[in-house]
Amino acid sequence: MGNALARLREIAQENRGQRQPSLFDFSPLDVDKISADMELEYHGTERGKAGEPLTSSNSLDSVEREIVDKIQSFQQQAVEQLTEQLSICSERLRRLQFDSMVIDVKSETTATVADFEQEGRNGLNTLFQLRRQLIDATDALERFKKAHNIHRPAHEKPNALYTWLILSTVFLVETLANAGLIGAAHESGYVGAYTLAISLSFINVISGFSAGYFGLRSAYHNETSHKLWGFAVVGGYLAGIFVFNLYIAHVRDAMQSGGLQEALNQVWSKVWTFSFDFHDYQAPLMLLIGIAFSLVAFYKGFKNDDPYPDYGRQSRLRDDTEAIYADTAAELGDHLTALRDEIKKILQNVAAELGFRRTEYFDIMSTIEKLISRFRAHERHLESSAQRLLNVYREANKKARTKGQPKHFKREFKLDGSHVESPNVDDIYPKDTVESLINEAKDLINKSIEDIDGAHQAAFKRFDLISQILDKSRLEEVVIAQAEEEGINVGS
Repeated sequence: MGNALARLREIAQENRGQRQPSLFDFSPLDVDKISADMELEYHGTERGKAGEPLTSSNSLDSVEREIVDKIQSFQQQAVEQLTEQLSICSERLRRLQFDSMVIDVKSETTATVADFEQEGRNGLNTLFQLRRQLIDATDALERFKKAHNIHRPAHEKPNALYTWLILSTVFLVETLANAGLIGAAHESGYVGAYTLAISLSFINVISGFSAGYFGLRSAYHNETSHKLWGFAVVGGYLAGIFVFNLYIAHVRDAMQSGGLQEALNQVWSKVWTFSFDFHDYQAPLMLLIGIAFSLVAFYKGFKNDDPYPDYGRQSRLRDDTEAIYADTAAELGDHLTALRDEIKKILQNVAAELGFRRTEYFDIMSTIEKLISRFRAHERHLESSAQRLLNVYREANKKARTKGQPKHFKREFKLDGSHVESPNVDDIYPKDTVESLINEAKDLINKSIEDIDGAHQAAFKRFDLISQILDKSRLEEVVIAQAEEEGINVGS
């Protein structure tokens, strides 16, 4: 998609900033200054006193020739300036490159439209795959519900961070409570008490959470084998956690009169007889704390997912698949819309560039005409300036003469016009050809914009059609039919 679009973007920007400065002006002559610099009145008076040129003279004398030569040098400078300006205009015309630009516009707009249509096809392939996965996940969930006689939505799984925060809090509180109760009686003091308390809390919390998650949820299963296994796990957990904490309570009680090893040797007989004969309140308090916090973990384990085993996972799989499909469909739609808008903007910029070049073309033609016109006006200015300079010299000469003036003094000076070859615009880019090329390119751009809009609408229709299909066989029939009709190669 990027190559053709990038080249169109370059076309739209490549000629900006190349407009030339304002039209060149030929500088007028300062006749008075030239007359003073050449000392025309002085030379006219001196030569007039000497009777030069002769009254019979019919050609320019040396001073008049110098005046004419000076004016012709100004004329030559103007010719060089005009030639340079016309050369710049010719280069500006060639740089417009109408023919190559139109060829590039044709090829790149065609490629861009084709690339955009392919983007729509790629999106269709992606949605087809995801829609099929969603249908499979939905069918699997429905089969699971039917097989297990479930007629309700799955319970929402609690936030994992929240669950672990509660379990960590239970673990920490029980650890601190047990360490406080054991510390006074433990032979290693509170250091040993904390070590033992961490182990006890870990066993209570982990066993409670595991029994709730695996055992109690299995007891909700419809199948008898799963149900019996679940009740067995729950019963074993309740009995085990009671015996375990009763044992720990008697150990704590026995540690009052001896060390840890001695306490371990004394308590088994009391545990087997389920004796609740304690020396003080701290041992039974440990029993209650251990069982209570383990039951909290047991409850959190049961509530950590839907009560029916595997139903929560199946439901989440289906929901996650649907969310992925919905997000992908939205992203593909947004991507196509943004791409369509970008392409249309670039195409509009290309059209504007064509208009810019057309304006530039006619501006150059006008510039050439104005340059020639100003040059001819400048030549007339040079001619009149030459006449004025000759008149200054001749008037001074006539006043100083004692005899009549030379014959050629009465003739008006005529400056021979210079031949400057103007660029042949028709040889570079004929006007009709320029108009034809620009109109052809603009028509193609407008057609491409329509094609982009059409492809965008067609892609969204295909996306919407797939989004409405809930049956896998129907989905494949629709996509295969579209593939045969439009040449779309969908994934299998």
